[in-house]
Amino acid sequence: MLKIFGFLMLLFPSLLFANEQILRFKTQADLENYLRFTSQTVISTMPEIKAVVIKSSESKISLLNENSGVISVEAPVIIKVQPIKSNQLAPSEDLSPLWGIRAIQADSVWQWTTGAQVVVAVSDTGVWHHHPDLAANMWKNPREIPGNGIDDDRNGFIDDVMGWNYVNKNGNTDDSHYHGTHVAGTIAAASNGSGIVGVAPNVKIMALKFMGSDGSGTDYNGAQTIIYAAKNGAKIVNCSWGSDTNSSVIKDAVEFAKSKGVLVVAAAGNDSVNTDKKAHSPSALSSENILSIGATYDAKGKKASFSNYGKVTVDISAPGQAIYSTIKPNSKDRSRYAKLSGTSMASPHVAGLAALIWSYKPALGWREVKATIMNTGTSVSYWKDKSQTGKVINAKAAITSLQ
Repeated sequence: MLKIFGFLMLLFPSLLFANEQILRFKTQADLENYLRFTSQTVISTMPEIKAVVIKSSESKISLLNENSGVISVEAPVIIKVQPIKSNQLAPSEDLSPLWGIRAIQADSVWQWTTGAQVVVAVSDTGVWHHHPDLAANMWKNPREIPGNGIDDDRNGFIDDVMGWNYVNKNGNTDDSHYHGTHVAGTIAAASNGSGIVGVAPNVKIMALKFMGSDGSGTDYNGAQTIIYAAKNGAKIVNCSWGSDTNSSVIKDAVEFAKSKGVLVVAAAGNDSVNTDKKAHSPSALSSENILSIGATYDAKGKKASFSNYGKVTVDISAPGQAIYSTIKPNSKDRSRYAKLSGTSMASPHVAGLAALIWSYKPALGWREVKATIMNTGTSVSYWKDKSQTGKVINAKAAITSLQ
């Protein structure tokens, strides 16, 4: 019976979250009053956006009517990563496994900036911090003492040494999938003479896990990763995930991040659809501090066949086909590297570039960083009328524009 249940959870992850409800409150006082007197099982609280998640079989209407101050009741939105496994060679004009790094000319700016002193949060399936290309570049919470069972920095999380695991509600942010580790490698793999190198090889990666071994999670846990990042020192949050249902909790979390000066870099999605017409969250949300990223197929900037697009809702594009990066080995495959394709692989190229810019000019705000990336990209015909800029990112042009 347990095996059957587990199989059903893999097929239908929404069953895990049956009867969960997200309550949104008008004021902070309404939220606090509800928490003081409720008899419902409270799963998560998000005071930063005046929301709480409960376990309840009551209808939305009854929850609205019975609880003073509740302005909306929503079911969780299920989010699932969709990497495309790829054994093919990189596009023919560049046989380098790191063709994306070369295509955006990231390697040509490392003489000036490598991302030092910038923290990038990877909101994902976790990060395998033992990977030899990532171990030196993992963010460490400077105010937390590992393993003592105490919330030393009083931020509400016990032993959040490298970030937080919203699946199991603990400080173990190890990758139980492979997606998050792959994303982290593209952003920040160290230049250590072996393996690969990331776009910003001296950046620090804050690991925030909200999706489990099946690559799925809820929008409210995704929202909490963005809030955590914004409150704990990240300048950039990489969201290589999304849903075709707009999520108000994610929207509010992104707005909270904006209030803290944080840039959210989001994958545009892999359904080959126009997100001006079809929802995609968070990439197509209207928040100003989102950079929405489409995927290119090759160094010429050709649009990858799977990539979503949109004149209004996709900002710029980056390499996303057959991207070689770090993964966590498993019992069936001991490899520490793999090629994956997707806008999930394009987004970290842009998060890395944002880190290079911020490291080079620390006084810049998120608006200036976003504008620099968009204004200095290389125009390509393949993206004409398919993104706001019609461009592919160009690290060399971005950094030299600031000199």
